[in-house]
Amino acid sequence: MHCYTPYLLEDIKAAEYVAEIKEKVVFNFEGLQLELEQGWDSEYPCESTLGELIGLKKEDFPPVHQLSNEDLELICEVFEDMLFTWNASISLPEDLPLPVRYQFTLGVLDEGFTFDENGFITFDYCTGSPSNCPFGEYCECSSYGDDNWDDF
Repeated sequence: MHCYTPYLLEDIKAAEYVAEIKEKVVFNFEGLQLELEQGWDSEYPCESTLGELIGLKKEDFPPVHQLSNEDLELICEVFEDMLFTWNASISLPEDLPLPVRYQFTLGVLDEGFTFDENGFITFDYCTGSPSNCPFGEYCECSSYGDDNWDDF
């Protein structure tokens, strides 16, 4: 195990959603309505990235080449557990290699995120088209048949 991994796991667990910060992060539909009435025209307000909200950034995580498969699996698992406390998840192919899974998992830190206690967000990188899916050969869309997904 990398010497930094136990500390990183503690940081990830500390980023779990707790009720004490509820007032700070809950999506405010009334505020959105007021902003819409005043001419604000964004589709969905993301006041910050997930990383900013939880206090973690990609730079806090060691490069993939410094970690063992055990480290990678443990970090991804604890990270996904933390996401669940924020009513969020990440959708990745089951057979995605651990180093790639780690990179995609860390990628959600840069995604816009607004917490909604009544909803659930899934970070999904798949385009639905095997020909331009970021998962390449691991894209699960190709299992749905030979249809030309690019036409949809």
